[in-house]
Amino acid sequence: MWGRNPVLYFRIYLVVMLLVVYNTSAGKGNVKKMIKRLGNSLVNQGTPCTFIDINRFTKDTAGELMQHGTVKRVIICGGDGTVNRVVNMLSGFLNTIEIGIIPYGYGNLFAKSVPSSTSIDRFVSEKKACPFSEVKIGKANNQYFLNVASVGIIADTVDQVEQFRNVSFGSFFYRVFGGFITHVMLFCVTKIKTLFSRRGKDQPDSITWLRSTNGSPENSFTVLFDLRSALAEYNSLFMPRLKLIPWGKKEQAHPAGDYHIKHEDPFTWQVDGVPKEKTTSLKVDINSQTVKIVTIDQELF
Repeated sequence: MWGRNPVLYFRIYLVVMLLVVYNTSAGKGNVKKMIKRLGNSLVNQGTPCTFIDINRFTKDTAGELMQHGTVKRVIICGGDGTVNRVVNMLSGFLNTIEIGIIPYGYGNLFAKSVPSSTSIDRFVSEKKACPFSEVKIGKANNQYFLNVASVGIIADTVDQVEQFRNVSFGSFFYRVFGGFITHVMLFCVTKIKTLFSRRGKDQPDSITWLRSTNGSPENSFTVLFDLRSALAEYNSLFMPRLKLIPWGKKEQAHPAGDYHIKHEDPFTWQVDGVPKEKTTSLKVDINSQTVKIVTIDQELF
């Protein structure tokens, strides 16, 4: 059904078809079984489709797949980082497509914030209305973000986590103990390192732009100026049953706007849990783009 050359498969079908981008490394590594089930379901429904691994999905591949205008809907199978990467690869086509997310990461924070969900048969059907939500996404420098962007200690921690996951022991540790324990452990390590490494350097304080329940329909992001308020906002939005240690004074979230951060020394920044190359200048635009998105219930195929 999906071979080694997804672009060739695409050219066979000059009809409206579905693009599926998946990440076999997402979550606890069960994506392959889910993709097989999804593929069988789409074949049984007679839906023309192209499947492609995220590691082979580039800007050039996206351009070839989308150039004829026959791809109208895209399914993304993976976690927050996978969703972010695919959306950025499709940045030139976001106004012409509709996106379905099958959450398969550890946190799936963005998918949890999408207010609507559907079944796979409704998503691919031309007769049944699909409950898409129009979601505003932000942009930091040249990168779109759907859930969060940050500088300071949170971005530094994310950078350390990704470096840790790229070694064999770190990957094993992450899969066994999960993202929460890994982030807490490496936050402590990062905090100690920054106490010594940042002396005399011009580095930004912790700032987080987070999709929030405090946001308005016109601006769904909140800006948080310290670590404690960012954690409290994460807790209220994504982990309501988790009781954190009381912080004492309640910090207030602020409506997010456009920001331009400049520093003499290069600093770390991240979007949706994906660390980016250090920069001395970061422009954040909260109202840069709107996309149509829905989550897909994987239990229904």
